[in-house]
Amino acid sequence: MPLYEYECPACGETFSLLKKISQKDDPTPCPNCQQASKRLISSFALSGSSNGGAASRPPSAPSGFG
Repeated sequence: MPLYEYECPACGETFSLLKKISQKDDPTPCPNCQQASKRLISSFALSGSSNGGAASRPPSAPSGFG
């Protein structure tokens, strides 16, 4: 399930929730004041790369081939 970020226009509270993709546009009350919150556009990070996320190239063919 993706993690969505929300902001409450009434009290300014920002919070995150895990929701199913099919529920991403469902009304989401603020945990602070229970008013309707607005979903924010979020950035994301990729992990697991040892080169800082840069695209990797396949190794070069040994000389004499190709």
